[in-house]
Amino acid sequence: RRSSKLVAMEFDSVVRSTKHLEKQTAEVIKKRNHEKSNAQINQQHEPY
Repeated sequence: RRSSKLVAMEFDSVVRSTKHLEKQTAEVIKKRNHEKSNAQINQQHEPY
């Protein structure tokens, strides 16, 4: 039998790492969207 304190600590670390992952994912998506919109802007400014 594990103590409830240990379980709570494990749960806490899982929640923390999940939040960290979500933050990283959000930043990556933001970066990709930024690069995508920059690419579109660059294409629009190219004289043909």
